[in-house]
Amino acid sequence: MVFDDYRVPPWTLDEIESQADRCRSFAKLDQDGRIDFFQLLNALGLKLVVKSDMAMGDNEAYALADQNMICCRRSISRGLRFGDPHARYVVGHELGHIFLHRGSAPKARKVGGNRTLAFIDEDESAERQAWKFARALFVTRGDLESGETDEDIGVRVGLATGPVSLRREEVRKAIKARQPKSVPPAVGAYLKRARLTERDARPAKGVETREEVEKHRAWSLAAQFQGEDPAKVRSARGFRVEWGGYGQVESQVGWTVRNGEVRAFMDLQSR
Repeated sequence: MVFDDYRVPPWTLDEIESQADRCRSFAKLDQDGRIDFFQLLNALGLKLVVKSDMAMGDNEAYALADQNMICCRRSISRGLRFGDPHARYVVGHELGHIFLHRGSAPKARKVGGNRTLAFIDEDESAERQAWKFARALFVTRGDLESGETDEDIGVRVGLATGPVSLRREEVRKAIKARQPKSVPPAVGAYLKRARLTERDARPAKGVETREEVEKHRAWSLAAQFQGEDPAKVRSARGFRVEWGGYGQVESQVGWTVRNGEVRAFMDLQSR
């Protein structure tokens, strides 16, 4: 069996599942889909080396990928022979290290659990990835879509219910992460109201826009006062008006537009 070269984490769930499927392709499954681990290890060319409890210390098992070897306590080997779900899960975990983390250092599975360094993201933890591999090795997405309960799946494939439930949850999260983000109802209602308000305001905005165009056009056509800034002052039929006086009826420099012409309010009121 030729394994992939060692690569640095992280592995995505899809990549982990791909490696787990690759591993399963060497396994012989019974009619319930249960893996024969001794056959699988033999097909992969891996040795299961049983060591004494003293030699293992507080480790249940560890993988030596460069030597194609998994070392374990006698209790794990015995449990594997009798189909113990925990022993199967532990060996599946070490297979994860063989397929995902082919470094030379042993990666132990401790009785108390391996601690992840605080500065390492959970998904970059080799231990976390190996457990994901083990769950994917036992439980395919097809199993999760079969309609069986987590307990039924566990009994069928030889795994405890807890890991099956974890597998279902991580797949659910992966699927959800790929879906378009849904807009919360409150935000959706707000955006709908905003669109309606904008639609209702469009006619008024259109009038204002045309008024501004007419205002500027009439101002540009009005006569200039000699010595005055034409941008600020114009002559409206002889009346001095100022740009800032637009619409100011009571102002002496106020003005408006009539028939495209600048007209002073003083002029209009006198007629």
